[in-house]
Amino acid sequence: EGGSGFWTAATARAYARAGGRRVLFACGQARCEVRARAAARILEQAGVSARVVSAPTVGHHYDGAVAAQIETAVDWLRAPTAP
Repeated sequence: EGGSGFWTAATARAYARAGGRRVLFACGQARCEVRARAAARILEQAGVSARVVSAPTVGHHYDGAVAAQIETAVDWLRAPTAP
């Protein structure tokens, strides 16, 4: 919920160069989801895998429905990557 505005083409490339491989956005509001999907596209263009999980009607919370959505992506987020 938030943080998507940080990602520009330059920050995404810097993150990738520094070894960043994945970013997970978790949203509890529809507006967050729209912004997170835009940030995910920027990251993917820089070679970083990105996912957005959302429960867009629960508000600014990380428990309940948002936590359940995060749980669906934890294995992806924590999986080893090739060097």
